[in-house]
Amino acid sequence: MRNIAIISCLLTAFTGLSFAQGTTGFELMRTEVSSRGASLAGAMSAVESGVDGLFYNPAALGTLEGHHTELTYFKHLLDIESGFLAYGRNIPGYGTAAIGVNYINYGAFDEATAYGELTGETFRAADFVFTAGFGRKAFNWLSLGANVKYARSEIWDRVATAYALDMGLLIFTPWDNTKIGFTACNIGKTIEGYYDYQDKLPLTYKLGVSKPLAHLPLVILLQLEQAQDNDLYFAAGLEQAQDNDLYFAAGGEFTISEIFLLRLGWNSHGADQRVDSNNDIFAGVSGGFGFAVSGVFFDYAVNSWGELGTLMRFTIGGKF
Repeated sequence: MRNIAIISCLLTAFTGLSFAQGTTGFELMRTEVSSRGASLAGAMSAVESGVDGLFYNPAALGTLEGHHTELTYFKHLLDIESGFLAYGRNIPGYGTAAIGVNYINYGAFDEATAYGELTGETFRAADFVFTAGFGRKAFNWLSLGANVKYARSEIWDRVATAYALDMGLLIFTPWDNTKIGFTACNIGKTIEGYYDYQDKLPLTYKLGVSKPLAHLPLVILLQLEQAQDNDLYFAAGLEQAQDNDLYFAAGGEFTISEIFLLRLGWNSHGADQRVDSNNDIFAGVSGGFGFAVSGVFFDYAVNSWGELGTLMRFTIGGKF
């Protein structure tokens, strides 16, 4: 008998680090996908982002023109690797369609028996989320969007799958370019679970606002997020959510020049990363920068996880 149960618990714990809560499955569905988003602490629901809007708020896709592509590489704890690749294209008169894939590769593990005896064999583990979305600017003051997701998690020869839907809107107010965004993410259900257990999806609601300051080249971003650890069914009689955790994120994007920006953020998820050490004060803090030349951009982000250390992301993309 192989020690699959223990390995599954370990991988669940690793995945849970992505979002601190770790009380649902398919946590990759809400792991940050871009360096810009990570440096702004995820406060992206009210931002005219790039094709990464496929993840943050599909309504942002409706503001894009031309073709967009984006690639992110993320080196996680314990040498776990993750990445995001997306492509979007504006269809004149209709809106913008986009596709993307987010993955995490846990690497290779030594296989062992229930007594901890190595068999000499190895196995691998990985998670994938495939997304297709569409956004359209319905009016001058409103953009709407939605996407569908298929998630697949693999450990040894076991597979878990799920489907989900995101919906979002982006409101352009008449008050000094202030924007309001709302998203409902990961509305769906596990199709197939490991053995006889089916994980709940990380259902999340986000309400955000972004406002450029009048006399300073700085955009302030604020976001409230409610995380519900529950599967949501498209039928009457929804299951009762187990947890209703409320989180807050804030970010600032400072324009140094036409091609260079500085970013800083803080997310209350950092409270879940505290372990009573001197580094707890930095948990949840993020920062980074970005620059763009001739339609090509490069973004960098660093996120503090307190005593666990800091994580870095690199994103490159372009418009053509």
